Amino acid sequence: MVHAASGFESHPSFAYQDGQDRPAKTGIFVADVLAAVYGLRGDPDSVDRAVAPRHRSQFIDVALMDSMINLLIFECQEAQFPGDTRRHLYVPLSARDGFVIVAPISQRNFEQLADAIGHPDWKTDVRFATAQARSTHWTC
Repeated sequence: MVHAASGFESHPSFAYQDGQDRPAKTGIFVADVLAAVYGLRGDPDSVDRAVAPRHRSQFIDVALMDSMINLLIFECQEAQFPGDTRRHLYVPLSARDGFVIVAPISQRNFEQLADAIGHPDWKTDVRFATAQARSTHWTC
């Protein structure tokens, strides 16, 4: 329930994959895993004290919803302060042995990627020369 209530299930990065008309199936209880990780991360000594029999009065309180909202930072900011452009979502690209996500998040990353894969001409191609142009033509 917390996945759906947080908006995680309906976010385009996680759902509606492969032409589906509903969120993708998942067997991973992300909220539970994140809450446990956040609980351990906070203070490892407090975890030891909380599980030790002599310290049963201590407890660790981590909200599942808070854990999920941490995954949707951009979306929460966008809901409060809408911007002119949408964030680019990188989709898996098909490779010979499966899929890979290529995410050149800066101009320098993109230029280095173009050089590394033997396409330095992409740096001056109008379809890819800027971040906005790359976002528009990403599926080319």
